[in-house]
Amino acid sequence: MSSRSFFKVFFLLFFFTSTISQAQSWITRRISNNRGFSYRPKIAVNSTNVYIVWDDDTLGNSEIFLRSSKNGGATWSLQKNISSSPGDSLMPDLAASGSYVYIVWEDFIDSNSSIYFKRSKDGGLTWSNAKHIATAPGSGGWPSIAANEEQVFVAWSYDLNVIGNYEIYFSTSNDAGISWTPIKRLSYASGLSYWPKIAIAGSSAFVVWMEELPEYNNQINFKRSINGGKSWKAPVKLSPSSADSWWPRLAVVDPFVYVVWGNYVNYQSNGVCFKKSSNRGVSWSTTDFFDTKGGEIDIAAKGTDLYVVWDDTGLVFSKSNDQGDSWIDPVKLSYKVAGMPRIAITESSNIYIVYAEPLSSNYQGNWDIYLKYTKKPSGRYTVGRAAPRY
Repeated sequence: MSSRSFFKVFFLLFFFTSTISQAQSWITRRISNNRGFSYRPKIAVNSTNVYIVWDDDTLGNSEIFLRSSKNGGATWSLQKNISSSPGDSLMPDLAASGSYVYIVWEDFIDSNSSIYFKRSKDGGLTWSNAKHIATAPGSGGWPSIAANEEQVFVAWSYDLNVIGNYEIYFSTSNDAGISWTPIKRLSYASGLSYWPKIAIAGSSAFVVWMEELPEYNNQINFKRSINGGKSWKAPVKLSPSSADSWWPRLAVVDPFVYVVWGNYVNYQSNGVCFKKSSNRGVSWSTTDFFDTKGGEIDIAAKGTDLYVVWDDTGLVFSKSNDQGDSWIDPVKLSYKVAGMPRIAITESSNIYIVYAEPLSSNYQGNWDIYLKYTKKPSGRYTVGRAAPRY
């Protein structure tokens, strides 16, 4: 399909999004409801258990809050302060596997930030004490976590010598977070490396991150391990050096690896991109584009199905039934800015999307966390169909 034909279809499809959204039977829940700034939500699902974390400055300093549902989102627990720190706690991530729930975050307990970890062995009812993962002197942030039962992987950006040169580091635990391997450096860049995202499949681990080039463009890098993080292959650059690429996310269904990110021009969103590998990251497809304006994006995968959500002055959703070769028509689920949208899929193909939304039209002051979910498989829509590539 030519770019002109694609965009004609794309904008016509948005005219019909109200009808499509109703057919999808999306349910909306307001997760936070306070006077502070609630942002950077993350979500994990495990059977009918749903967990959402975010950072929130309602108490004065920023803390990490958690809410959970044991019945697929119908009812929710009271919010729980996970960090309870004297400093600012920011940028949480979480993973749920078996009866375990794991949370990591960035915490400014002293003058520098570092990475802290908590776990629950009973589905979020009780929690361990906070554990400091990045114990070397330095400043760390932007953590990402993945888990399979008691095996836990964490990647983060770390300025080891506090000289302003952030690189990607990694550590793993094989006993549900009781002990951790020595931290391992994954990136060696001339510019800053940050916003990592980690995923695992069996004994393989995969990391993508954003690297700032000397000319102040950002590009997306990828690295993989086939032995549980003991050693890592050489990094692969997924986005062109001429682009300004941000917010990488990935999903894995072995041996397929899927990566999405946002492109920017002069700090303005200029499209969301998709790339896939069918051989655990050894080789990659060409880059496909979903939208001309969307920026922050996320992806989830189950079997041959892919689910993508992004912000284009509103929450936008699409799905592929054939590993990203073609996509159903984009669906606009909201018409306010959807900050940092994240998506998760259950084994029964229920879709959960969490995002931050501003209360006011000028985006100042109060933001809250919202959830949209459906208990029906997304299927294929009846209004047209267009592949995102052109």
